Amino acid sequence: MTSTVKNKLTWTDDLKKVLIDAMLKEVIHGVFVDVGFKSTSWQRILSDFNNQTGLNVERQQLQSQYSSLKKKWGAFKALKCNSGFGWDSATLLPTATPLVWMAYIEAHPEAKEFQHKTLPLFDELDAIFTGKVAVGALATSSFIVPGDPNHEVNKHTAEDLQDESDNNHVTSERRAYKIPRRNPLHEVALSLDNLASSVIIDTRQPIKNALLLFDEKYAFLYDVSNTILAKRFHT
Repeated sequence: MTSTVKNKLTWTDDLKKVLIDAMLKEVIHGVFVDVGFKSTSWQRILSDFNNQTGLNVERQQLQSQYSSLKKKWGAFKALKCNSGFGWDSATLLPTATPLVWMAYIEAHPEAKEFQHKTLPLFDELDAIFTGKVAVGALATSSFIVPGDPNHEVNKHTAEDLQDESDNNHVTSERRAYKIPRRNPLHEVALSLDNLASSVIIDTRQPIKNALLLFDEKYAFLYDVSNTILAKRFHT
């Protein structure tokens, strides 16, 4: 009989490992996406977690721990990748002088816990949050997914398709967005003034020369005609 957990869950290292293993299976199956796991993946993770622990937690509780683990992973990875720190392969901890640690923690207080304590299962977390798995190091035969398109992890549900549609819509919006062309007249005037001061070809007609040079090199940035500018500068 499973116990129901609907209130605050105490996350022991053992429970975290069960969750990490369940999420890692999804990554090895190839169903990870950049924005996280899909709805169907979370259903499998939840079922796996509850079966392994004998608990009956809710999906939101697992997702909350996912977010917490991601923050810790991000803080620890930043330390590992920081050129100002060394690395102790025995303790699996970043190393630095006390002054370096003091300055870094002041700027990144979330890193304080990793001065004396490593992040357990970092490699597994790195695979989960980057979607990249070193097959020889982490994958096992029990995780390998058949090439059968009808296998459950290769099927797409309506929720998955909606997730993909939403992601594609966001991407399309980003691609479709274009920086509007600027047209503040004072910027144009400033550009012309700067050009005029540097034109020495014909000192008797600096503005005309500046207009020609502006039209050749900069006019495409502005929605303004040369005629309007000529009137503005009385040329």
